[in-house]
Amino acid sequence: MRKVAYISHGSEFGGGERSLQLLMNGLSKGQTEDFQPVLIVPFEGALSEWAIKSSISTHFHGISESTSQSKRIIIKKLFWWLRVFHSERISIIHANDPSAARLCAHAAKILNIPCLLYTSPSPRDAT
Repeated sequence: MRKVAYISHGSEFGGGERSLQLLMNGLSKGQTEDFQPVLIVPFEGALSEWAIKSSISTHFHGISESTSQSKRIIIKKLFWWLRVFHSERISIIHANDPSAARLCAHAAKILNIPCLLYTSPSPRDAT
């Protein structure tokens, strides 16, 4: 079984968080036995409440959107990410946006964990 870390920068439901919910819901309902979701969000909120009620392992990275660009914060939290990824035995990381990927990229590289990044198409791509 592979554990997939779903990392979001939002704790409340928005479009991206709703997509994560649908992905994790499908994985946790036994539609596939190959993957098990693990949710990592900044703070408690509607998404984490749903995940916990759904018996999905949930962690809080505690990094707000306003401090997510700080190299000092990213380096300071590196050991936290390493601990969580190692203890959960994460096989794949799904970052829900570039900010989420930036938070955990160093730990993913150190542990050699593939990191997938979801980006929504830009309005220019729609034409």
